Amino acid sequence: MSETAIAILRADIVTRAVDAIVNAANSTLLGGGGVDGAIHRAAGPQLLAECRSLGGVRTGEAKATRAYNIRQAKHIIHTVGPIYGRNAEREAELLATCYSNSLRLAAELGCRSIAFPSISTGAYGYPTDAASRVALTTIREHIATFPTAFDRIELVTFSHRDEQIYLDAYQRSKDGPQAFPYASPQQMQAEGLTPLMAVNQMIFFHGHLYMYDFDTLRAFLVQAGFERVERAGFGSGTEGLLLDAPDRACESLYVEAWK
Repeated sequence: MSETAIAILRADIVTRAVDAIVNAANSTLLGGGGVDGAIHRAAGPQLLAECRSLGGVRTGEAKATRAYNIRQAKHIIHTVGPIYGRNAEREAELLATCYSNSLRLAAELGCRSIAFPSISTGAYGYPTDAASRVALTTIREHIATFPTAFDRIELVTFSHRDEQIYLDAYQRSKDGPQAFPYASPQQMQAEGLTPLMAVNQMIFFHGHLYMYDFDTLRAFLVQAGFERVERAGFGSGTEGLLLDAPDRACESLYVEAWK
């Protein structure tokens, strides 16, 4: 099979001719504003009736329904993104799981194409630049692991500005992780970020860092303010990093750095 195509475009997501449309839902799954409201209006009242039977969904999880009156699609996959600032140290991880769980569920349903909105960047306040990098990192990671799972993955934006941000992030993701800007201590202080928050937002570790070589990763972590960055072995032969964050006394973090 051919390589999965990633497409970034500005459009109305309910018009996309794909097997699955992703809804940036709230935890009740009972409809709301923005993309959520638009999808419910387009799909019709039967969607709300099915959503009532699902019992809601937690942040990062994904559940599927039929697409009803959105006739060019087969499924709607509902996922709940993080509210920016509510769980700062896990925001990137939670946002990444929205994408990975939606992709996993779509594949289980036999979908070959899927369209995502810009999850969490509307009312939930996630900065579009950071969210775009999480989205593209997670999607590329999924394609690397399951190269034949999808024919096409779309990232659908509402505004020209957001489209350009996603296109820029896409180009940087093709160039590799060093293309993403590092945060200086001064920048972090100005933005109110702790070092751990900065790592989550700037390099998006959520389990695996196989695209980062040790020297690149260590340089960023030292610059971000970590007091100790040591190479460490794991039982399976995997190498990782042991970190001490200055703002989290007596706590170490182990991050897997797959080769």
